Parts: sequence; structure tokens; C-alpha cells
Amino acid sequence: MESLNGIGQVCGFDEDKFPRTHKFLESQHIRGTERLPSRWRSNNLVFRAFCEYEEYVVKKINNGEANGEIERVKLMRRTYPMITPRLFLIEGNDCYTMNYVEGKSFFNLSRDERVEKIAIAGRMLRQAYFGDGFAGTQRFIDISEKVRKGFERY
Repeated sequence: MESLNGIGQVCGFDEDKFPRTHKFLESQHIRGTERLPSRWRSNNLVFRAFCEYEEYVVKKINNGEANGEIERVKLMRRTYPMITPRLFLIEGNDCYTMNYVEGKSFFNLSRDERVEKIAIAGRMLRQAYFGDGFAGTQRFIDISEKVRKGFERY
């Protein structure tokens, strides 16, 4: 079994600062780690932990916006549990652990594939938010253009 000491020494993920996260991953019989690039903020530490039965992603936020991000992640998980990764542990106000989801990065998809995935996510979110009665019972605000422009930046 491996420990996180190697990634901690290289990336600043020290056991004394994040003891619960270290203990959790080591209890899962960690076999290795891989640093993942952070698409949004390069100064964040994001790594994948390969464990005996499952793989995890640990994110340590290094930009001063940690509380806001963690609150948004918790809200997304509560609101849309079927389409967001499962949270296992939040430590302090700048580190969280979630399950690793296999697949391509959204940003490695072609433009057409990204549009298709956004459309699917939009339908799922609409269904989760409005239920079956969406068509005539709720006021509809079309934000598709704003969403499209937002994703075009990437």
C-alpha cells in the first residue's frame, strides 16, 4: 500500500494540514496517485488516488475562493445527486474528496460533442428542477444563448 507522502511533498498536500483526508484515502488502501491538471485554476492541487476498490479525486483550492466553491459543490450534490460526483469528505474550508468519474474531459470533446452534452445536462436539470409539469406550469426563461457563449470561451 502506498501513502500520500510523495504527492504531499511535491504539491503541498501535507498530512498535518489534511489529516482526515490522508486517513480516509489510506483506509481505502491507496495504491497510487496521479496529479491532474486544473482546467479552471492552475494553482489548485487536483489529484486522482487509485485505491483498492474505488478511485477518488482530491481537490485543494489555493485561490482564496474555497468556501464559495465548496458550498456550490455541496449545493449541486444536494440538488442534482444523479449527475454530480459523490462527496466523501470536506476538510477545512479548502479541500474536498469525491469519487472519480471515468470518461473524457468535457474540454477534450469536439465542439459538437460539447453542445450535445450540454443539451443532455440541460434536459436533466430541467427535469430535476421542474419535474414532469415543466411545459405549462412554470415561467420559462431561455438562457441557452448565455450558456452557449459561456462554454464557447473554453
